[in-house]
Amino acid sequence: MNFVTDILNGILCSLIVIFLWIAIYGSAGRGVIQGYSIEEDGDLYFGWGVDNSLSLMIILLVSRFLIYFRRTSTFSLIKDRIRSANRKDLCASS
Repeated sequence: MNFVTDILNGILCSLIVIFLWIAIYGSAGRGVIQGYSIEEDGDLYFGWGVDNSLSLMIILLVSRFLIYFRRTSTFSLIKDRIRSANRKDLCASS
């Protein structure tokens, strides 16, 4: 559910920015503000957004993989050590 609300939030924020740009560029009377057109602003906005999303996704995937790998390898080592220690104790007591 959080995933869906995050996506809807991103879409809503993007729509708000787009409508603001349309209003600002429309009220300016010309197609260029500070040397940028609405198309260039859109390219920059969505380009940075996609770049940021992809880099964040890659970082999250790598960190999740490393956490999973560390957990499984560490836990398996601990379990093996506990089992071998228990076997030694059983052999020593008999």
